[in-house]
Amino acid sequence: MISGVDLVFDSAAATMTPEVARWLSEFKDTPELEAKLEDFARRNTEGLLSDSELEEYSALVELGDIFSILRLRARKHMAKQHTV
Repeated sequence: MISGVDLVFDSAAATMTPEVARWLSEFKDTPELEAKLEDFARRNTEGLLSDSELEEYSALVELGDIFSILRLRARKHMAKQHTV
């Protein structure tokens, strides 16, 4: 049985234009964002994040997870389009 989450991500990928799918599949964090995430990760491990920083860090990690799933679905969708 396909989960509701899978249905949402599959539906999103299926409705992407080729340009959006290509952009998403090639999307990378900026060096500034990567540095911020590394700083948050280090300071989180040390227990040094304020409540607002922890909230921002959690949101960025969650957003990164969503982008990763969308990126994979976009690549899968693009691969299907090339085999049809």
